[in-house]
Amino acid sequence: MLLIAVILVVAMPCFSILVAPACVLWIMWAYLDQRRRVYSITTRRVTSQWGIIARSSAEVLISDIRVISMQRNLSDGILGIGTVQVGSAGTAGFEVQFAHISNPETIRDLIQRTKDQLDDPRSSPSRP
Repeated sequence: MLLIAVILVVAMPCFSILVAPACVLWIMWAYLDQRRRVYSITTRRVTSQWGIIARSSAEVLISDIRVISMQRNLSDGILGIGTVQVGSAGTAGFEVQFAHISNPETIRDLIQRTKDQLDDPRSSPSRP
């Protein structure tokens, strides 16, 4: 693939003039997008914030969680990343998504443990 790109750049100078800046901008946008994402898991809720220019957010209360899903395709597996999605009974899809994070299994398990502790008060530490 790299060889094809080198041949195109050498053989077609206009290709490099048009495509190279677009590639650089795409890489910069992807980097900024990932750096601006904020994910949090508390004992009450799971939240996600994203966006470069306009910010958006989504949250699900731990008590409302019905589905926790983890997805990892071939390229994600090679890079050691994945996506964790959290959904409630209130909607048909997923409200919160932790996209392209490292160690997605750990995050999925943490959300599940937090939910299990809320569902079973006997499993949480007692307070004096």
